[in-house]
Amino acid sequence: MLTPAEPQQQIINTARSLFAAKGFYGASLNDIAKERGITKQAVLHHFGSKEKLYAAVLAEISASMMAATQDAKSSQTTPVEQLRAILVQVYQHTLDYPDATKILMRELLDVERRANNVSTWYMKPFLQELTSIIQQITGGNEIDALGKVYPLLGMINYFSVSETVLVQIYGKRNLKALQRQNAKEFALHAEALVNTLDQ
Repeated sequence: MLTPAEPQQQIINTARSLFAAKGFYGASLNDIAKERGITKQAVLHHFGSKEKLYAAVLAEISASMMAATQDAKSSQTTPVEQLRAILVQVYQHTLDYPDATKILMRELLDVERRANNVSTWYMKPFLQELTSIIQQITGGNEIDALGKVYPLLGMINYFSVSETVLVQIYGKRNLKALQRQNAKEFALHAEALVNTLDQ
């Protein structure tokens, strides 16, 4: 695993920030190199292409989400308890890593232009882990399981990427109240899902 002091990791950190702000198509290798204080050729030396750098960023986000999921899963014994813990962990992960959340939301829009050329879907392991736990509870298939939990994932991500707009409309003080209310609503929806599955 690369440490933050290594050049590749520094480039990934810079790229993550710019991909979050501008998306895959909006952030150029020149932008990333300039922000990092290196040349475009230095970026290419480490990653070979913008696509490979972006893939490294997505892989790191996926690994982080899988680690959070595994931590939550290992702390509980039954699938119901595991699902409850994972949903809490995913919610917290979204708040703790806003750039990652923005990249994932942008990716849903940006990938349409290159979907046929994508060889690795980095969020697939996370979705499979989540749906597998739901299947253990319900005995249903993967698509049914994904359909049950996907609205909650949307709820988490939508609020997270809306915060800048919400501050402009309602102010910082009201954003704090909205954050508290959103956390309560998410907890209620997550618990309702878990209870429904466990019947």
